[in-house]
Amino acid sequence: MLAAASVAVAVTFMCTAVQINCSPIQGLSPPGPVLEDPELKTVIVAAQGSLRKTFSELESAAESAMASAREVLESATLQANLTVMDSQTPLMDLLKSISGTIVTAVSQARQFGTNVTSCISGQEEAARKVVKETGGTIVGCVTGEIKKAVDLATNMFSVASSAQNLLNYAPREFRGCLPSIIPTVEEIVKIPSCIGTEISAFSTEAMKIAKVLAAYLTEGGRLVEALGSDLKRCSETQIEAGIRKVRQIEHSIVACVERQIRV
Repeated sequence: MLAAASVAVAVTFMCTAVQINCSPIQGLSPPGPVLEDPELKTVIVAAQGSLRKTFSELESAAESAMASAREVLESATLQANLTVMDSQTPLMDLLKSISGTIVTAVSQARQFGTNVTSCISGQEEAARKVVKETGGTIVGCVTGEIKKAVDLATNMFSVASSAQNLLNYAPREFRGCLPSIIPTVEEIVKIPSCIGTEISAFSTEAMKIAKVLAAYLTEGGRLVEALGSDLKRCSETQIEAGIRKVRQIEHSIVACVERQIRV
């Protein structure tokens, strides 16, 4: 795994040189004579444990975020398609309803020998316009939710990528703590402090990224959980508004026909 490989390089500080029982992987072991300082050994062993834990946690957070981002996109796509498809039946029912109202009006007018052209002229077109606008508004709802999902997933991928970059580049920062081929006493003395500083800087940045990833994971979970109901509510609200408008058109037709028949 990526992080495991990075850990192997980053946390083998001077294992060979100080003869600590580390893994045989070669990485940041300094060249030169053997360094038998017990305190230095303790620092290196502690550094290894700390870094392995931080690397593992950050890698896990990055993987979880990427998996969640994919879930957000997949859920948004699925729910969007379902919402649009489910809205087609009630929209078609509205068109059938206005057509039925017009057919009934014409039939009644014929029975009474009445001309009701003025009552129905342009009304079907008006109803079709309402249905089209309603469908467009529903698509607008879907598009808005899809954008939220895409924006969130994009942010999650971006931060996860930052985590991976941190895992990749951290070993380079630790190389600066290594002494020269023939280390001086001054270089040796500075090693623990240098390692501690780099670990602190890495851990601080890792914690920041992990915190952001955790927040995005929570947000992603909420979005996936609420997406279906949010889209359904939007669709139902728009369809109800469309139904009211079409019913008004139908009522207008019926009232006009009744007036013409009474004349």
